[in-house]
Amino acid sequence: MYFLPGEAGEGFGGLYERQLEKVEEDLGRGIIEGNMLVFASPSATKAAELAETGFTQVRPGTMKASS
Repeated sequence: MYFLPGEAGEGFGGLYERQLEKVEEDLGRGIIEGNMLVFASPSATKAAELAETGFTQVRPGTMKASS
């Protein structure tokens, strides 16, 4: 689960950047079939942005079923 606090919170920009790095790192390693990813935040727009931005870095073939 990837959670972002509300945008009005102190240090939101830094929290967003750190969470984005984590998302990109995790997705870069690949996600095995059957696992669920959850992106949540009081700011639906920022949660969607986090997911969208994270997935732009995914290489083809990294989201396939394990052997």
